[in-house]
Amino acid sequence: MRYYFFLFFIIASFFVSAQETGELDCSDCKSKRDTAFNNTLILKSAENTFSVVRLVHIEKNECVRKIFLKPGESFTVENIPFGNYHVKFVIGSEWNYNKKNSCKLNFKGAAPFFMRIDKPLSFKKIRKGDSYELSEYTVKMGLGFSPTNAANKKISKGDFNN
Repeated sequence: MRYYFFLFFIIASFFVSAQETGELDCSDCKSKRDTAFNNTLILKSAENTFSVVRLVHIEKNECVRKIFLKPGESFTVENIPFGNYHVKFVIGSEWNYNKKNSCKLNFKGAAPFFMRIDKPLSFKKIRKGDSYELSEYTVKMGLGFSPTNAANKKISKGDFNN
């Protein structure tokens, strides 16, 4: 019985300490939301790729969301304020979770790829007769993925962080 408890404790500790897919609240990117409108961005990571995404408001040059995705997982970013945005992301095949600083880029193994979607995403209200429609985009990240009507541009680590 003692051995089963010990094994359960080790397995439970591993799952508690692993970084989960979701938003990161970091000093370099404080979350901004517009709860009156639900503009959304659906992010999908490839099966073999860890991803970190920065959503940067172009006119304000301000990061409004930073998201971590585990391989093969999706995350929906909601309540994105109106405006034009760059989607910057870094992808890598191995992730080294840093419990003390989950905001640090902790890729290990092969060098990660820093990318930006060339075409900015525009979140706005679109008038449809007597009502409005809000913006929604889906972005897939990973080697070989490219969102519809957009090309990925390789960027530097410095550009990713700015």
